[in-house]
This record gives sequence, structure tokens and C-alpha cells, in this order.
Amino acid sequence: MIDTVIWVYEEDPGVLFEIASDDDSGFDPLYSRVVNVPVTPGWTYYIEVLEFEYPFSFLGNYALDVVFHP
Repeated sequence: MIDTVIWVYEEDPGVLFEIASDDDSGFDPLYSRVVNVPVTPGWTYYIEVLEFEYPFSFLGNYALDVVFHP
């Protein structure tokens, strides 16, 4: 089982702002998720997923589901 942390960033030309993050509130106690993240058409967003294990391996299989509701 992989313990994860997730961040969502919004790019305002040249600068990244964290707009959402989570550590362990997913369906499994070690999974992370973010919901109801406000987005703006035409803006760029970055999603970062980190495996939170020691030692940090940064290897693993991740599933990322993105759903947009207009």
C-alpha cells in the first residue's frame, strides 16, 4: 500500500499558487484526494502526487481520475 500526498496548483503567469492539497482523506486511510477544486477556463493547472514513504522512492503506480462538471 502506498501512502500519498496530492497538491493542485494554479498558474498565474509565471507564478504557481497552491489551490488544493490533501494527505490521507481518500477512500483508504493512506490515499489522498481533492474534490470541488475551482478552475478557470484557459488557465493552466498542475497536479503533483508524492509517495510519502521512507525512504522516499518516488516510484509506484498511481491512478489519477479527473472529472469536470460544468
